[in-house]
Amino acid sequence: MTSHGWITDVLILLPLAGGLLVWLVPMPRVWIAPTALLIAPNEGHQWNALARVLHKANVELEWFEKYANGRAYAWEKAPSS
Repeated sequence: MTSHGWITDVLILLPLAGGLLVWLVPMPRVWIAPTALLIAPNEGHQWNALARVLHKANVELEWFEKYANGRAYAWEKAPSS
């Protein structure tokens, strides 16, 4: 672990008809970004509650914009009923 976060490779799993395609992508050792684990009550691997799905998407998009594109991200709001 570094002072900025973990240095790790990325594992990509793609479900295919008849099997699973797996790639292990080594990350460049000069690119380090913080990581987080999102856990929601009563949600498994696939989140279903729309408010939580929107929150998770906003967290992921904000991270990507900040660390991959160097830009700020404005969170999307849930439509009002």
